[in-house]
Amino acid sequence: MRNNIIPSKDDFSRAKAAMRKNDQGLSQVRDEILAQFGNKGLHEFFIFYSLKSSEFGAYVFYCKNHDIEDAKKSGLSEDIKFSVLNELKKIRLFSMDTIKINFEFDSNENVEKNYIANYYNRLL
Repeated sequence: MRNNIIPSKDDFSRAKAAMRKNDQGLSQVRDEILAQFGNKGLHEFFIFYSLKSSEFGAYVFYCKNHDIEDAKKSGLSEDIKFSVLNELKKIRLFSMDTIKINFEFDSNENVEKNYIANYYNRLL
């Protein structure tokens, strides 16, 4: 048995192809959500799929901290959730009953203040 097996170029190619397949359409979902809600208070949106958990992570960012509560009260957050489900259904052909999405709501203000204005740091 060999220790420290280094993946070949073919191994990396297969892994990249599998990742592309799993991420297929997520950029379109992101673009559609930003287009639908960008003028309604949505500042930024990210969506990821985890093979490990078979779940989606949806990260919704408003401009200011107080916008999170305002969006919840106005129904904007629920509208965004519903639209994300519909967009995923379009690209993945999942039933809305079986899609598992973990939503997180945050603000650009928080990212700027606590993550050096870096969304990558926030999403880690």
